Amino acid sequence: MAEPLIPKDRIPWRHLILFGWLPSPLKILAYRLFLGYRIGRGVRFSFGGIVVGKSVEIGDRVEIGSSRSSRDAASRSAGTRASGHELRVL
Repeated sequence: MAEPLIPKDRIPWRHLILFGWLPSPLKILAYRLFLGYRIGRGVRFSFGGIVVGKSVEIGDRVEIGSSRSSRDAASRSAGTRASGHELRVL
């Protein structure tokens, strides 16, 4: 299992409640508008899939699932055609 860059013992409950339930298009819009995340074209989040970070960049055609939630206090990025398992940080 991959080690997080900055280890945390908490589950991001607030982030899960605010964004985890949203459908993918609304979640992407909320991430862009409210958190300033840079999200490419064709990105898809499944129900419950979240990414938590201060500086987040997600490339084109990336899929993030609920079992593949990513959190990091610093920054997180994924390139084009990456899948959720490449973002697994929990």
